[in-house]
This record gives sequence, C-alpha cells and structure tokens, in this order.
Amino acid sequence: MEPTITIFGVELSPPCRAVWYTAAIGNVELVHVFASVIDKPAELLELNPLGQFPTIKEGDFSLSQGNAICKYLNSTRKLGLAPDDAAGRAKMDQYLDWAITDFGRAMGSVLGAEFFWKASGIPEPTPEEKTLRWRDLNKQLDYLDGFLDGRQWLTGDEMTLADIRAYACCSQLTIMSLPFESANWANIDPWFKSFESNDAIKGVNDKAVAFFEQLRMQLEERVPADGKAEQ
Repeated sequence: MEPTITIFGVELSPPCRAVWYTAAIGNVELVHVFASVIDKPAELLELNPLGQFPTIKEGDFSLSQGNAICKYLNSTRKLGLAPDDAAGRAKMDQYLDWAITDFGRAMGSVLGAEFFWKASGIPEPTPEEKTLRWRDLNKQLDYLDGFLDGRQWLTGDEMTLADIRAYACCSQLTIMSLPFESANWANIDPWFKSFESNDAIKGVNDKAVAFFEQLRMQLEERVPADGKAEQ
C-alpha cells in the first residue's frame, strides 16, 4: 500500500487546484489540510517556513511549488501525464513555466482588480486600470489559443501537466464568476470544455466555488460604501 499524501492548500488557489486536478485525473487520494493565508497550520510552517501552499507531505518527504508537486505525482504514481520524449517534456516545461509567469501574473492582476482589492485595504482600481489588466490577460489567452492551434492538447495528442496547469488559470475566471467565454477562442473552446465535462474536475471546482462564495460574503461585509476595506 502506497503512503498517504497530505496536501496543505485551498481549492481557490490555481496552483493548489492543479495538484487536485492531477490527483483526481490519476485517481490519487490526497488528505487535505486547510492552509489559511492568515492562520497557517504549524505543521505546514515546520515543513515550509515560508508557509507556501500547496505543500505536500508523504512520510518523511515534503515538497512545495505546484508544478513540482504535479510532476512528483505523475512520476511516483505513473499517471502518464508527461511526454515520453525529451523534446515533448521540454515543451511541457515551457508551457508550465508560462502558466506561472506571464499567464499567471496577468491572471493575478485581473483577480486583484476585480475582487481581491477588497482584502488589501486599497481603493478599487479604476475602470481604466481594469481595462488594461483585462487587455493583458486576453493577450495571454490569445497566446494559449495559438499554442493549441492544430492540436487537441498543448504538446500534441495527449493531455499533459501543462494542460492541467493552464486550465487551472482559465477555470479561476469561471469559479470566481468573472467574464470568460471559452467560445470566443476557437481552439481554447473544445480544450476547455473537455476539462469542464470531466466529473473528477467538476468535483474539485465545486469545492472551489463554495469556498469563493463564502469568502466573497465575508469580504463584502468588510467593504463600506466608500469602497475601502476595513483595516
């Protein structure tokens, strides 16, 4: 019997959700320990002094950083979510890096402008600022659409960890009820819907939606009419 893997994280986080997606697709059971941003578990801080999540623990082994964890699950559980050839793996790594740099930063910028400013104690960004941030994100979505041109998945005919990580970014918009219509991109649309129709993926997303709705109610109670969050 394989050792139990414990994950410290929260489903609203795209890097955490990418790990859950990978586990769900591969039928890998994870034990979840909620990792609040404000009150982080002592065990998490012992494993990772920075308090980063996702972080996993399996026996005496611990690991942080979402992409690294997904690769670990794929390798140790033999999930088949990475190309066999060196060139294919390099392309997968390229898209994984893009998903946490350019795509991830653009996504985070939009999420901050549309919602998370409520928790930061700053005024809501202006419509002009929001427009610029959405423009940058849409540019990254255009890139994703181009990456998928002529293929079903990012590296070819098979789903890889790169697809899962990129989907974690896209699904953040639908989970948080922000404007995103996959049909606006001819290549993204079938790719995105293939994930959305997966019952295992849906189960992860349902938990994320429930968490977000609770967080939204809490933050809206903190934001008075002047648009500034209470300190």
